[in-house]
Amino acid sequence: MNRLLEPRRVPGLVLLVVVAWASSSAPGTMGPDIPAAVYEQAARDGSTGEVTGRITLTGKPPSLDEPVAGAVLTLVPRSEPLLDALTRLRRALRDEPEKYASSAEAVVAVQREYVQALERAGQDALVRRTTSGSDGRFEFAGVPAGPWLLLGQRWVWVDKPGPGLSRRERQIFRDRPRLLGYHAVTFWVREVSVLPGRRVSVELTDRNAWMTGIAEKRAPGAHREGGPAPEAG
Repeated sequence: MNRLLEPRRVPGLVLLVVVAWASSSAPGTMGPDIPAAVYEQAARDGSTGEVTGRITLTGKPPSLDEPVAGAVLTLVPRSEPLLDALTRLRRALRDEPEKYASSAEAVVAVQREYVQALERAGQDALVRRTTSGSDGRFEFAGVPAGPWLLLGQRWVWVDKPGPGLSRRERQIFRDRPRLLGYHAVTFWVREVSVLPGRRVSVELTDRNAWMTGIAEKRAPGAHREGGPAPEAG
C-alpha cells in the first residue's frame, strides 16, 4: 500500500494541531492560526497527506463539464486574519460597485500580503503552488497534517476595444481612459484539513467560486469613455 495513503495513528500530533489551532494568532496579524513549527514537525515526522482536485466549468448535461487548464492553485496554512480580510474586501466590493473594476487586483493584493508575510518569516516551504493540467486536475503531495487554505485563480481575457460597452460596463468603467479589455478572474477559497496518510479531494467549479472579479486594461493617455476624443495635432 502507498505509504502516503496508509492511515497512521499519531494522536500526539493531532492533539497538538487541535490545541494550537484553537489558540489562533492575535487579531489583526496576517499569520497562520497555528505555529509554523507544528507543520514543520509534521513534515519531519512524515505525518503528511495529499490535497488533490479538479477544476471544471459546468456543462449541460454534467457529462459535458469542461476541464479548466492553467488555473493557479496556492496552498497555505489556514489563517483566520486572512479569511477575515478577504470577507471584508468582498463585502466592500459589493457595497461599492464602482470599485469592481479593480476588484481582482484587490483580492490578489490581500492574498499576496499573507504569502509575503510567510516568506519574510522564513516559512517559504509552507507556501505550495501548482497549476491545473489539461484535464483540470491538480495535486499537492507531502502536505503536513493540519488546517490549510486552498486559493485558486482563473484568469480569462475579455477583449473590449472601442466604445462597445454594455450598460453595466458603462456604469463600472465610466469617466476613465479608453477600455481595451479586462481579465475576468474567478477566485476559489476553500478550507481543507489534512490528516496523516489521507487524501483530501476538492472539486472546484464555476458554480462554487468564492468570487469573480475584474482586472481591467486601459490605453495610456487615451480619451475617456463617453468624453471627447483628443484633438489632432
